[in-house]
Amino acid sequence: MCVIPHDVALNLREIGFRLRDARLATGLTAAQVSLILKIPEPRINLIEQGARKMSVAELCFLACLYQLSTDYILWGDDPN
Repeated sequence: MCVIPHDVALNLREIGFRLRDARLATGLTAAQVSLILKIPEPRINLIEQGARKMSVAELCFLACLYQLSTDYILWGDDPN
């Protein structure tokens, strides 16, 4: 069982930075990601800005597309 300490919180802004960096590293635009994953482009932009939470499905789709672990996206752990 995974237990997350009560004083640990997800930082949506940092998650957004990691996702934006990953998207740019793949050479994709937000519009292209939107088309590939069938997620509205404004939603992609808001997630990358840290202004919107994402669903578990969106997290998994983005992790798969960018070939990153969900741990890295959420917590910034080593991406390898």
